[in-house]
Amino acid sequence: MTTIRSSLFLLLTTPLLPACAAQPGVDYTVRLDRARNQIVRIEATIDQPGEQAEFVLPTWRPGRYGILDFAATVRTFDAVDQSGQPLPVEKIRKNAWIVDAGGAESVTFGYDIFANELGLRTRHADDSHVFLNGSSIFVMNPARRLEEHIVRFDGLGDWQVASGLARADSENALVAANFDVLVDSPIEIGEHRLIEFELQGVDFEIVIWGECAKTDEELSDDFGKIAEACMDIFQSNHFDRYVFLIHSADGIGGGTEHLNSTIMQTRPSSFTSESGYRGFLGLVTHEFFHTWNVKNFRPAGITPYDYDKENYTTQLWVAEGSTSYYDDLLLARTGQRTIQNYLDAVAGSIGSVRGNPGRAMTTVEQASYDAWLKFWGPSSPDHRNTNVSIYTQGHIISLALDMLIRSETEGAGSFDDVMRLMNERYPYESGGYTPEQFQETIAEVAGTSVEGFFERHISGVDQMPLEDLLSTVGLELILRDPDPVPFAGLSLRDSGGRTVVSRVFDNSPAFEAGLILDDEIVSADGVRLDADKWSDILDESEIGDSLTMGVFRRDNYREVELTIAGKVSQRYDLELVDAPTDAQRVHFEDWIGQPWPERD
Repeated sequence: MTTIRSSLFLLLTTPLLPACAAQPGVDYTVRLDRARNQIVRIEATIDQPGEQAEFVLPTWRPGRYGILDFAATVRTFDAVDQSGQPLPVEKIRKNAWIVDAGGAESVTFGYDIFANELGLRTRHADDSHVFLNGSSIFVMNPARRLEEHIVRFDGLGDWQVASGLARADSENALVAANFDVLVDSPIEIGEHRLIEFELQGVDFEIVIWGECAKTDEELSDDFGKIAEACMDIFQSNHFDRYVFLIHSADGIGGGTEHLNSTIMQTRPSSFTSESGYRGFLGLVTHEFFHTWNVKNFRPAGITPYDYDKENYTTQLWVAEGSTSYYDDLLLARTGQRTIQNYLDAVAGSIGSVRGNPGRAMTTVEQASYDAWLKFWGPSSPDHRNTNVSIYTQGHIISLALDMLIRSETEGAGSFDDVMRLMNERYPYESGGYTPEQFQETIAEVAGTSVEGFFERHISGVDQMPLEDLLSTVGLELILRDPDPVPFAGLSLRDSGGRTVVSRVFDNSPAFEAGLILDDEIVSADGVRLDADKWSDILDESEIGDSLTMGVFRRDNYREVELTIAGKVSQRYDLELVDAPTDAQRVHFEDWIGQPWPERD
């Protein structure tokens, strides 16, 4: 039974907890009087600090495995004792400070944050709202990390507060069981649209900042279908309340999973476009599925979080890629995308995986380990030659494993069972799962060893036999055009009146010709070109043709010979077989949750 409650404004959308019997480990005050200037002041107070008190601001945030160095936005800092008397404070490294407490009864470390970052979902303030991702805002006192933390707000005015955190004994305060809960529970402050519904004993809230053309009923119905599909897989909930925070504004997009909440960003047009809304619902599915995969069971390498540096694991392809597999699949199961639309999306992902030159060089395990450098780290044009996406590659590996399990068990098992068992056996409190435990769980569900599959396709770079695996559910993977097409391995872009090289594929004709990034290409066979003209020339070329390319490199002119090669385009269609067996029909329907489509 789903019940809907709607309101334009939200006070503190959390149950009231009884007053705390003891002082919190850290008591924060968030001062909002300069929010319209994008400045937020934080004051962190601890009692009985001893001679010194250390305060550390995380360098990254949960859900994005890249160093962001939030301390760079700290404008000023200071410290006082219980009487407001100044105390000496020293910065001891880029993100840490020591206060000389000198036996004071309490220490308050205060600092101003410049909050003008919205797209990465860290901290943003203006005259319409304040968004706080805890890891970018709140300092940690390492000695009290596991103690209770309280957040109070000063200067709210008519604004309201929304968060997955529980409400403390004050109208304007939230409480977290420890620092990890605090920084994994984003806070949205302002005037919001609130939609509430209940499902399977869980209270859900949808909180929207910005424009959204969908009605309360449409959103609660669509979110409810997604939530129910996820809950049906795991068959257990470790939370009794969940908050969907939504930012709707032009120029933003993406989402981040948190303990019992998510922050999702999209454009207002996503709510008026069929394809845009379908994409947004995919984001909703992805982030909510993470409530189990990552937030409840996560790789040992990132459990618990070390906020001071990179946390390495080879299993991000499971954390992100397996989740990506379900954010497409579950919308097909709920009927929120058509079967054909889903199959087209899968075929596109397969083409992306097979057409990526980095697939021959980098395993998905290595890509997981290097995500801090090559996915969320500093961008390099060469990453497209040497790296694979933990999202897309992990998605297709999860699809392949699902097909393998269904085939080996004659439909008695599936990847759903793997996810459910991982959630049951390796909750957060267990310290995280190892690669061996994940592989063993798959083997148990499949009833056979999967060591060879892992060696070839996860620890190795061999191409997966998707054509054979997908036949399990009566699907045929078809290469659209097996004939090679002209290929130069060269991408150009127009910039400031110049046409420059933006990408060179490894071992391509452009690579062999010695072209490099940022070379200015002025002509091909004496014909002046720009990026569009280059596309036309390539389309009109034949395999084996030789082109004389006029090139400026650091203002020095040269000519190089480029010989057009042939390459088979990795574009696929995923189609239903003409005459499915009874087993294929059953496996298909169990997998996708819809009847086998009958052809006219």
